[in-house]
Amino acid sequence: MKTSHLRKRLEKVPMFSDSDKTPGLQIFKLDSTNTLTDITESNPTIATLTSGHAKYDFTSPDEDCHICSIFNGYPIIFQVGLPEVKFIHYEGATGVTIPFTRVDDTGATIESGNLTELSNGFYYNIPSDLGLSIYMVNGKSHLMKVPYTGTSTSISGKILLEKDKWQLLAVPTTGKINENFVQYIEQKYSVTGSDIFEGFNAYPATDTQSSEFLSFIPGVTSPLTKHNFSFIMEDANGEQEVLGFWCKTKNYAGDVLIYDWSTEWV
Repeated sequence: MKTSHLRKRLEKVPMFSDSDKTPGLQIFKLDSTNTLTDITESNPTIATLTSGHAKYDFTSPDEDCHICSIFNGYPIIFQVGLPEVKFIHYEGATGVTIPFTRVDDTGATIESGNLTELSNGFYYNIPSDLGLSIYMVNGKSHLMKVPYTGTSTSISGKILLEKDKWQLLAVPTTGKINENFVQYIEQKYSVTGSDIFEGFNAYPATDTQSSEFLSFIPGVTSPLTKHNFSFIMEDANGEQEVLGFWCKTKNYAGDVLIYDWSTEWV
């Protein structure tokens, strides 16, 4: 589940998927009774972007719930308002036994069992407590941190990197600017980071790094230096601070690129 996807009631939520996948859109609302209700628009307007992606603008319901959607075969799951915390998994098939193990931040097992089936290929579990933990399902790990990273109730996992622009960004998950941003784009699109980015600038104000201008230029700055800054830094009393940073792109060739921290790093 994309546990960091938080949305307000009646918020316009842009959804993205690859346009070359089998077309289709299904949107379900998961309410407090654990019932999935199909709320797919009868004639949805889906735009095809020049980047090879499809886009659909969805308006979230005026109630606390979870949204479980499938857009061109890609599951998009997020929370609206303040519903009961659930771990939600999309398997794509019904009648499947899906074991899970939930561990704490020391690796000790908190609970284990099988996910409960909903319908339409979705399964869920209600955690026994809201402590920091990791769900392990089908060989993959999913972080659960409550309250979720950041204070905004409107967090999107996708960032469109427009050409020849300054953009003020923040990535509310663990990682570094070189390994988890520049190299992500390089590997995803088979490009060279120095052809895409002029540089990244940050000015953190935390206990671990304070009042110092950091600048990372792909292909020039060594990743071994402090200028390869982290997305999240620790402040007083162990508080985690999401670092805002400036990104300057070049007028690169090809379509607009998309960075998706929710899919790759959360």
